[in-house]
Amino acid sequence: MSAEKSKRRPFASDRVNPHERNEIKFWCHKFACSEMELKNAVMAVGTSAKAVRDFLSGKKARGESTSSKERGG
Repeated sequence: MSAEKSKRRPFASDRVNPHERNEIKFWCHKFACSEMELKNAVMAVGTSAKAVRDFLSGKKARGESTSSKERGG
């Protein structure tokens, strides 16, 4: 059980690794976002946890959505 607990946190606490399942879960929970939103943020700003957090919080503050229907296309 202790081995599983150690996997709950990312290997590098300042980097988002979108290729590791346990890290995706961790960061999605931390940033209150979906897996797709997390991966889109990483593609947009890179793997810096601060940059991803800022990107996601900025999108939420502006009320933007990842749905193409809501964007009109």
